[in-house]
Amino acid sequence: MLTAPGQRPVEISNVYLSMVPDGVARVVWTFPRLKVPPVRLSHGPVFPGRVIPAAKLTASVQGNVAAAEKPRYQTAFASATTWYAADGYVIKTFRYPVTRFPSHIPSSGTITETEKMVGTPVPPGC
Repeated sequence: MLTAPGQRPVEISNVYLSMVPDGVARVVWTFPRLKVPPVRLSHGPVFPGRVIPAAKLTASVQGNVAAAEKPRYQTAFASATTWYAADGYVIKTFRYPVTRFPSHIPSSGTITETEKMVGTPVPPGC
């Protein structure tokens, strides 16, 4: 399913797609530079940190669908979408929150004292 106009593009088979209104001739998606810190899994390995470079991706428009092939190195969400008219005039720019990466991920199944559930047990058969 494609996104509504103004939403972040969706990725389908390494292609970014987005719906655009009439009059949009091209779309530019801006991807932020993100610093991914090293991640340590509880009782597990440490994955090294890295930097995802900033990028701008220009999408062509056919009908009301903007599409561009996803760059091989790009793994972040778009931080902005800009719609352009055929004459190069900026129609509208949408900005989105930038993802923050956690530096610690607990192992699955780990429950701390504050996360334990309390209450009445569910009777059998419910």
